[in-house]
Amino acid sequence: MVIITERAAAELQELLAANEAPQGQGVKLVPDEAGRIAMTIGTAGEDDEVIQRDGEPLLIVDSRIAGILDGAQLDCDTTEIGGERHVRWSLQPAS
Repeated sequence: MVIITERAAAELQELLAANEAPQGQGVKLVPDEAGRIAMTIGTAGEDDEVIQRDGEPLLIVDSRIAGILDGAQLDCDTTEIGGERHVRWSLQPAS
């Protein structure tokens, strides 16, 4: 299971609120066509891993990549550039 820092959890909740994600949806990590990991907002599939906060999905890890991300830590840093807030996500493999 992916470990989420408190800072990342707060940003995930903010991301869901800013995108007016419907109840039952969370930020989902999915493999993209180039073999990288992408983020989207969606619902959990049958075998996806779901990390909840307050009884709602916060982070969903697609079952196709859940095994390789087991024990990884999701974190983020925020900066302000030209008056705009930017979030840089990092996913550190298990040590």
